[in-house]
Amino acid sequence: MTSSAHEDVTVLVHGVRAGGDPDRVESLETALRRADGRPLTVEELEAAVLLQWDRVTYEEQRRMDAEERPVSPGAEAVGFARIYPPEQASALPGQAPAYALAASWYGWLPGVYATRKAALLAYGYVLGGEAAGNLEELRGQVLRRERQPIGVRDLITFSGAGE
Repeated sequence: MTSSAHEDVTVLVHGVRAGGDPDRVESLETALRRADGRPLTVEELEAAVLLQWDRVTYEEQRRMDAEERPVSPGAEAVGFARIYPPEQASALPGQAPAYALAASWYGWLPGVYATRKAALLAYGYVLGGEAAGNLEELRGQVLRRERQPIGVRDLITFSGAGE
């Protein structure tokens, strides 16, 4: 695993914990303990927290993503998620360029994100169950207040997770 992939998983872990669904967080913690110090892959993290899927469903989704849902030019695959950089994501008038994010099992995540890290944290938050509130609520708060992309601090404050 590259250091960049390890950093991505670290951000996703923070997002899952911020997402806060107790069953998903416990499943993640179990997967981390079983890894015994070895970093999880994105795929292992997703398998641990997508509790609504059994192993067969998970593998079928993974196969469909690989064979039937190619990554768009300019986008980046991170597990089931696709990150679209600022040059691929249209900003609202007067809004700073930002990252957009979609997950094959979820659809487009609400809002746009100031950084790639903020986008990954949002994906982790969704993987974690959005227990502190739906991302739709956060998007509404940030757009009403600032008309800026959602940043890491916005997600941390919204979830009440602290850094």
